Amino acid sequence: VNDPVTFFSTSDFWDVPLDPNPTASSFQPPYYIVAKNLADNANSASFQLTSAMNRFRRDFLAAYISASSDPSTYGKITVLTIPGQVNGPKLANNAITTDTAVSQDLGVIGRDNQNRIRWGNLLTLPVAQGGLLYVEPVYASPGASDAASSYPRLIRVAMMYNDRVGYGPTVRDALTELFGPGADATATGPAPAGPVNGQPPAAPPPSDGTPPAAPPPSQGQAPEVPTPVAVPPGAGPTQLSAAKAAALQEVNGALDAVRQAQQGGDFADYGQALQRLDDAMKKYQSAK
Repeated sequence: VNDPVTFFSTSDFWDVPLDPNPTASSFQPPYYIVAKNLADNANSASFQLTSAMNRFRRDFLAAYISASSDPSTYGKITVLTIPGQVNGPKLANNAITTDTAVSQDLGVIGRDNQNRIRWGNLLTLPVAQGGLLYVEPVYASPGASDAASSYPRLIRVAMMYNDRVGYGPTVRDALTELFGPGADATATGPAPAGPVNGQPPAAPPPSDGTPPAAPPPSQGQAPEVPTPVAVPPGAGPTQLSAAKAAALQEVNGALDAVRQAQQGGDFADYGQALQRLDDAMKKYQSAK
């Protein structure tokens, strides 16, 4: 700040927003995400630590800060300033939770204390040219005293973009409601994805058809099921050896087992399914 009037009026100061989650009573923490770098014109994604900033003592967004965690650009900070009065995390959360479709649906799910509704972390994701997409998962646990049966499970995904709310059982459904048919083209898995210029980002083609490693479930979040990787266009079955083709079938079967274990809600089965998937991937990579 170079202008004394601006300095003393604090009109250009920033503030860390409060966590909008009803169960939180502190400032919103920064979140690690994998997304396109704000300062990079390429479409490649990077691992980064992000934080939204409000205008001082106001609920309007002032800036979006990203710190690169990739080895080549580790520690590089990029700041996207937000002009005008754009809803900050608190206002976005209020708009989502008070939306008619959202409140009615969750009211039915939580009726008579059959399920306890829990809101997840509200993520702020940069999309398009300076746009921001809010994504907030919704969890539910049975209204029982048994700790094993009350583990929260992902039931809905809510989004907000330009004052419009998208909502549905999956990321695909929320994107479709928010941006229309076709926006869910690459949202084949439960991992959040933000559209670019009104369209979802194109999935990067695998370089050699090798399936990616399965990440472990994050603590406090519902586990993510890896998305199957198809053979690159033009690469027919004749390009795979018999051993690799058989190993690929095992990978697909292991992926189905992971999904079934997740739907069943048994984390012991889920862990065994992940181990089976890891073994199948190693077998595929070592096949000649």
